[in-house]
Order: sequence, then C-alpha cells, then structure tokens
Amino acid sequence: MMGNFILAPVFIHLLIAIFQLIAWRKTVTQRILSVGGALAALVTAILLFREVYLHGTFTVNASNWKAPSALFL
Repeated sequence: MMGNFILAPVFIHLLIAIFQLIAWRKTVTQRILSVGGALAALVTAILLFREVYLHGTFTVNASNWKAPSALFL
C-alpha cells in the first residue's frame, strides 16, 4: 500500500538541498525553500506515523531480495 513512500523523508531533504544549491546567493529564496521543505517533511512524517500507527511496521526490501538476506530500509 505504501510503496516507496517510506523513503520520501530522505528524498524531500535531498531535493530541497539541491534546490538551495541552485539558488546559491539568493538568501530569501533559500529561506522559503527551507521552510517549505521543513513543512513538507513534517507532513510526510505525520502521514507515515499515521500509517504505522494504523497498520504496523513498514519495510522496503532493497533489490527485491527475500529475507533473511534482504537489506531493509
């Protein structure tokens, strides 16, 4: 049900950091991106918390390996 949404907090921060590097000398733009990214990460964390609370633990298998040799993220 969740798919790769469990990885969203990592990618949100990564993309915001890339956009801030693009806006190197524009401090107002960087501040707006920072606040927007923090709000997006907060909303994502709340949604993930809700899903874990309702359905239990989520895992993502890296490279579709089966347990016990799987890498869990």
